[in-house]
Amino acid sequence: MGHYNTWTGEVKLEANAGMTVNIGEAGLKLAAGATVSHKKSVTNIYEFVPSQFYDVIKNNADKLKELPANLTQHAKAITAYSSSSNGATKGLKLLSQDIDSYYKTVQQYDYLKSEKNADSSVLKQHRIDKHTIENRWGAIGRHQFLQFANASHAYLAHKAMADDPQSKALTTEQQTSKMELIANVAMKTQSPSIEYSKQRLDKIATFKQQIYLKITDSKTGINVSAGPFSAQLDVLQRERIHPSRIRAGSYVDLNLTWTVSGSLQGVIDKASITAKINEAAAKEGVQLPQEFDFSPDLSGGKSGTVLIRFFKPNYAKGAEFEGDTGYRRQFIRHLSSVSAGAGLGAAAMVVPGVNVGANLGVNYSKTTVSSETLGTEDLTYSMVRYNRFFRNSGKDPANKEWQAFESKNKVEYQKIFRHLGDPAHKIHKEAQHFLSELVDKAPDESNKIKAQSLFDEFNQAMSNYDADPTSEDKLNSAKAYFNEFLEKQTLPWWEDHMSSWTDLPFVQTADSGLNLGTKIKKALNLHERVKV
Repeated sequence: MGHYNTWTGEVKLEANAGMTVNIGEAGLKLAAGATVSHKKSVTNIYEFVPSQFYDVIKNNADKLKELPANLTQHAKAITAYSSSSNGATKGLKLLSQDIDSYYKTVQQYDYLKSEKNADSSVLKQHRIDKHTIENRWGAIGRHQFLQFANASHAYLAHKAMADDPQSKALTTEQQTSKMELIANVAMKTQSPSIEYSKQRLDKIATFKQQIYLKITDSKTGINVSAGPFSAQLDVLQRERIHPSRIRAGSYVDLNLTWTVSGSLQGVIDKASITAKINEAAAKEGVQLPQEFDFSPDLSGGKSGTVLIRFFKPNYAKGAEFEGDTGYRRQFIRHLSSVSAGAGLGAAAMVVPGVNVGANLGVNYSKTTVSSETLGTEDLTYSMVRYNRFFRNSGKDPANKEWQAFESKNKVEYQKIFRHLGDPAHKIHKEAQHFLSELVDKAPDESNKIKAQSLFDEFNQAMSNYDADPTSEDKLNSAKAYFNEFLEKQTLPWWEDHMSSWTDLPFVQTADSGLNLGTKIKKALNLHERVKV
């Protein structure tokens, strides 16, 4: 959710006439055309995102004052007789226990409600148990309970982590245990294991924050046509301001969209078409890389797109960075299109896996990714994909989306692991940059020791695999440490991501967690669980 504005300027030059075009060694008289267009655009994006209560409050405790008092009333009652942080820690444990009981009760309650021959007395008891826990925290219904649980967690976690001169200094083990408790309860409140509306919960149990992004594009389009074959090569140069350090930087997209309206078999071959495209690009000062992979189906009635993305991250500009400071290839992606109607639709890849089409009139176009090949000298794209899957799954390191992605790209990751095991390779040096950061930014000595252990064991596992790439055990070990590296990167990535966000005021009311019917009954003093 958000808004954006775009400025665009375009200059187009066209030439289209019957002319002789040399394709390979064949000189053919074709109704050939060439179009060159140059387009520049600047897009300012203001995006509004939901941020968990605690994620915001731990960096800005004043935001607690914006929450309606009833959201944290029971949490405050729990800690009212204890001025030390230990009272808040005990409160977190009570909240955790109630959440576990509540989820178990609601799961059983929902199951029995869906059963035709359910025992009504058992169903009634589950309803009573559900209401008992809700009443303890001052809530009515599951969404208000989840809202209050999120707010209470934020309040109690903040109190538990506050400096407390009256309490004895915690041991490293006690401090780690407290941090794990806070993280565990956060997982429960933010990813409930019961049926609920995520959209509704995001509205009532999060702070809204504004993200600013800016995209500056310069695109050169080159059209080449030869009989029934036509293609457009778009060279997109993009500068991107983004709160994520693995998304902010300079991009170059090579996007070739081709169509074959009739059979070219026996008339022209793929190598000749590729040569023609390279020639057209060279005339515009564009030197296509060797990775450019173009293999169209020439049987007729086909269309498709080949997209190659290169990325140069802004963090690589730092004086201390020793990895690849230039453009690295993130992926080669083959897209297939099905279209109907007159004319062709234009499409642009805005973020990985998301296609935004721009079609005219009644044209219809559907584009799907038919294959994707990862670049083997880049970490950023793997980090982008992992982070997306990690958050989609409720911060589950072993989520199925990532496992499927990694398995699908097994050959590429084998090459990446070997590069990571070579101290002279640039991708190895880039990994050292991030591994060292985990050590340097560790919040305490215990976590620093763990980060240093990951640093050493990661490098050893990659070195072992590079020395013996036929070993399945060493491959599995390299994979395990790579996944641990990606999981540990999510914390500094997210903290850096959020550092530039702008807080917006909390606008939800005390009764925002209630459904409409309950709000009306409560307002009229007709609800059986509301004391007049």
